Amino acid sequence: MRFIFACVASTMLVASPAMAADDSGFYVGAGLGSFSLQSEAIMFDYGGLEFDTGRDFDGSDFAFKVLGGWQWNKYIAFEVEYFDGGNPEDKFDFSYSDPEFDVDGQITIEADTTGWIFSALGIWPLGDSFNLFAKLGFVYWDVEGKGVIKVPDFDIQESGSLGSESGTDFAWGLGGTWNFTDNMGVRAEYQQFELDEFNNVNLASASFIYKF
Repeated sequence: MRFIFACVASTMLVASPAMAADDSGFYVGAGLGSFSLQSEAIMFDYGGLEFDTGRDFDGSDFAFKVLGGWQWNKYIAFEVEYFDGGNPEDKFDFSYSDPEFDVDGQITIEADTTGWIFSALGIWPLGDSFNLFAKLGFVYWDVEGKGVIKVPDFDIQESGSLGSESGTDFAWGLGGTWNFTDNMGVRAEYQQFELDEFNNVNLASASFIYKF
């Protein structure tokens, strides 16, 4: 994925027009939004017994991010973001039966997700105040799983860590910016990532941007 990012960034730079001083400069921002992820079918082990929930994980939570970037000219920018996707969770009912006893309960699974995103942006100006953009790059992510299991018939409620994973994967996004002054603007965007063991990972956000 880093190779893809480097090739795309190099191509954009070669194709870009000469740098315009009025359109270049550093900028920072912060945003709020919604983070969601879906995974393959969930299975878990409890007391040596393996349970299949029979369905995928599907959770979402409030998210925030901070970002900084450098606009090369009116068409090209480079950006780094840190995001915290909150604690998306999902609840699963399960049951187990054998000749000696039956077990019915519920497990709540959380996926605490954070990450760093590195992107190149292609910008399409629409007049002096508006632009559309597409971004392409990679995300370095970290997911920590947590679980709470409840078995009412046996008066059991336990919580604990389900482990953590991290990795680097492909990331892309689409959005638009309204610059209401020469230095300040607001941005709306949709981003999608590839994370191991998750089918869909999405971040929709609105951000305030300040350009130096």
